[in-house]
Amino acid sequence: MSGTIETRTASASSTRFVGNIGLTGVIGLALLLAIHPFGSTDLYDDGFEFLDHVDWFWMLIHVFGAFMFLAWPPAIDAWARGLEDHRARVVGRWSHMVSIAGVGVGTLHLIGFDTMTFWAFRDTYDAAGGSEAAAVSADLLLRLHAASLSSWVLVFFLAVPLLGGVATILDGRYPSWVGGVGVVGGALQIPALAITLSERQWTTLSEQFIFRTGATLFIVWMLAICWSLRREAPVGTPAPA
Repeated sequence: MSGTIETRTASASSTRFVGNIGLTGVIGLALLLAIHPFGSTDLYDDGFEFLDHVDWFWMLIHVFGAFMFLAWPPAIDAWARGLEDHRARVVGRWSHMVSIAGVGVGTLHLIGFDTMTFWAFRDTYDAAGGSEAAAVSADLLLRLHAASLSSWVLVFFLAVPLLGGVATILDGRYPSWVGGVGVVGGALQIPALAITLSERQWTTLSEQFIFRTGATLFIVWMLAICWSLRREAPVGTPAPA
């Protein structure tokens, strides 16, 4: 009996620790979203202007953002394991697995296509003397940027909160608004992607308004589940001793 109690105590302590780490990652992302330059999607019409937009501060916040996202999958995993309803647990674990892929795609976008490709291309562009071929190459990078962002939004900002919200609703232990926030946050990315695909590029409407609104709701959902991990012991099967 004492061994079972110790196991559950250790499991609860681990869950709260993961909740604290997850909460740190979510708050860090919320702060990042607040200080991130609002920018203008007009930059997507000119590769050279976007090159000038990518400076050391741009790189710093994107690297920091990629690091903060690493805390999200473990928090979603710990939350999913603690769900009581078996259907909710299945959907929650699915959300966790998708979140791992989403963080991978997001890291490639944030550090790769949204920073290093443009930062490294600056030397190539300068060496080419701003030729037409270099300008076309810069515009091509913008298309790759749009493609990687669209992939990230689909895998992470759409699928993860949508699945997580459904799992929250199925479990029934959380206030109804928690699951609703996740579902709405994920569903908002559908029109965002539809507009982007129809325009062949991210627009002010699709990125600055719809995507950001959905991402904000995703952050709210994550705050709720991370806070619950800090306050509650897992209710599912205890971890083995």
